Amino acid sequence: MPTDIRYLAVIQLKNGMDKYWRKGVAKCIQKAEKEEMRAKLLEGGMGEANIQLALQNALVISKIARIDYPQDWPDVLTSLIALMRVASESNQLRLQRGLLILLQVVKELASARLRKSQTALQSVTPEIVFFLSNIYTQKVNQWYVFLSAGGDDEGGAMDAMDSSLLALKILRRLLIAGYKYPAQDKDVQELWGHSQLQFGQLFGMISHEPPLISSPAKDLVEKHLLQLSKLHLEMAKTHASSFAALPNSVELARGYWSLIEKYGEAYGSSTFTSKDDSDVNDEDGRHVLEKLALKGLSLLRSCLQMVFRPKLSFVYRSAEIKEAEKGLMDVIKFQLLTDELVSQMASVIVTKFFIFRQADLEAWNEDPYEWEIREDAGGDGWEFEVRPCSEKLFMDLVINYKHLLAQPLLNFFQSVTGTDNSDIVAKDSVYTAMGIAAPVLSDSFDFDSFLASTLVNDVHKTSPEYKVLRRRIAILIGQWVTIKISAANRPLVYEIFKHLLNPADSVNDQVVRVTAARHLKSAVDDFSFEVEPFLPFAEDFLHRLMALIRELSHAETQLAVLETIRVIFIRLELQAAPFADEIVSLLPDLWTASGEEHLMKQAILTLLTNIVMATKMHSVRYHPLIVPLIQRAVEHGSEMAVYLLEEALDLWSNMLQQTPAAESGPVIPLVDSVFPLLEIGSDNLSVVLGILESYVLLAPEVMLADTTRLRVLSYMTNALDIVKRDLIGLVISTRSEERRVGK
Repeated sequence: MPTDIRYLAVIQLKNGMDKYWRKGVAKCIQKAEKEEMRAKLLEGGMGEANIQLALQNALVISKIARIDYPQDWPDVLTSLIALMRVASESNQLRLQRGLLILLQVVKELASARLRKSQTALQSVTPEIVFFLSNIYTQKVNQWYVFLSAGGDDEGGAMDAMDSSLLALKILRRLLIAGYKYPAQDKDVQELWGHSQLQFGQLFGMISHEPPLISSPAKDLVEKHLLQLSKLHLEMAKTHASSFAALPNSVELARGYWSLIEKYGEAYGSSTFTSKDDSDVNDEDGRHVLEKLALKGLSLLRSCLQMVFRPKLSFVYRSAEIKEAEKGLMDVIKFQLLTDELVSQMASVIVTKFFIFRQADLEAWNEDPYEWEIREDAGGDGWEFEVRPCSEKLFMDLVINYKHLLAQPLLNFFQSVTGTDNSDIVAKDSVYTAMGIAAPVLSDSFDFDSFLASTLVNDVHKTSPEYKVLRRRIAILIGQWVTIKISAANRPLVYEIFKHLLNPADSVNDQVVRVTAARHLKSAVDDFSFEVEPFLPFAEDFLHRLMALIRELSHAETQLAVLETIRVIFIRLELQAAPFADEIVSLLPDLWTASGEEHLMKQAILTLLTNIVMATKMHSVRYHPLIVPLIQRAVEHGSEMAVYLLEEALDLWSNMLQQTPAAESGPVIPLVDSVFPLLEIGSDNLSVVLGILESYVLLAPEVMLADTTRLRVLSYMTNALDIVKRDLIGLVISTRSEERRVGK
């Protein structure tokens, strides 16, 4: 049969697993058919020559195992091991396919969260680990000897590398998910020690000058290294006490720090340096050393967290276990995180990894939108970029070792900022450290004087390269303004942000202005914010923010700027009303351009709610815009209602509260949209009942007309069947209001 048809068939089979395999679903596959399919999938997958078909077949088996193991398919793992035992002696293709199937099955089972499923996997893990350890050791020895000493069987060595990589991927997952206390198992201890020894050997092999090996063998060695580093990191994250208890973990962490230092020499310098194209030899454009350094930074951060911020556990632990775990954490604290190492880490991070490189500037100029989002948007992406990852580690260091790092940091700040230093790169790295350390240094560093004497001068320098420093100053002020900036200096802060948002200044490109817009929010949303000092700047801010939104084409950056506008509106309250018309004029185009981007629509509805509250009764002039939006967003059964219902109801409720009875005409047709919401019920039912009550008060002659009144009473009678007492009270309140108004 043609490969294309077979591929389509296995894809259809995989996609139908969730729909037709589970018991009790419509048109469920019968038990006898399932047994036959399981046997054929397993045997067929072991002998499949086409790798793409084999992968899809393995995914099908893994989906079945997730549903059927251990109740209906208890021997899936033991059967796989038995098949691979036979294949390991004679048929390398069947062995590799068996490893591929086992990898996908273990991936699925390791992601289970039910205790029963976890226990089932843990019960078979020792047998699988014992078997795979032998396979892994045998295959690694085979290809390592070939690469080190040479030989004739290159094809066999490459097959062995593929097999050992698959085995390592499975072992990595089993050591994390397959044991409750990994450090207590002898096989795990042996594998852990072997992983460290092998990491050093393989790293030496790929970093040797001149190169000892070339691709594709080098690529596979690098993949082995990455899998080993993932094992080390995940053990530190998931099983902190086991990480500390396993042999030579302190030396392992120190080894990662040595690797990080080596990478730091290539990563940062005191001048703009571009990354050599020859370093980019991985499939995603990253050098393997960068990936390993990232894993090392995350591992060291995990070591800090296991000591100073251990994970909470609801599992009962005896006093002896707690005492033992405390002793293990003390090993990390006093043997690994020594004063010397902590000081060294802080110094290297600031002087190497906080450096703004030529490669960063090139990425900024090439695609400013994507670069700004990647650098400033936050989220979980910090684990995949060197600078954000090192920032997280530095923050943990200064928080937990304030007594050790505060004074050296202050001395370092003064050495760079105390003179008229024109080294933009050095200043950018110092300002980065200064912003991260703000919560720790706020009592010992006079940021107000620094703001007035240094930052004001820096922000007004007009050389094109100063855009780097302007962006950093916006971030720095945003970090300090919520910590410690005096009320007297607030106008100066607003002046700086006003300058950074000025599109007429050629140094303020879109990255600088978007960054300033993001961090202006921190200044306005601060607990110490006062309206009066801000009012002279409000008009310029809002005009420049709205002009910036018109320039932007990326929804994510538009959302960030729109959020700043919303916060300004909330803070100014009634004093924001004069700017409402111009802001509202922006929204229709943003709504249309957002397409299926519901986050933007949510932001628009939320901003409209704030505008309605700020403009009070004058908001009636926006009804022609608001009413159609609400009607579309609450339409029963529409996709839009799934994402926008809550925001639309909030806007609807506030609009009714601010609408005078004499001008209620445009909002009356929306009454018909209330009844479907009453009928379906939801977590928002209390808001819907409040909207209905507002209509009774706003337009009693409409609501008490025979047709509408009877319809309302019918829905209210049905709503009284609701068991929630607070909602019953709202229903009774609404009906009472009807009777009172009727009288």
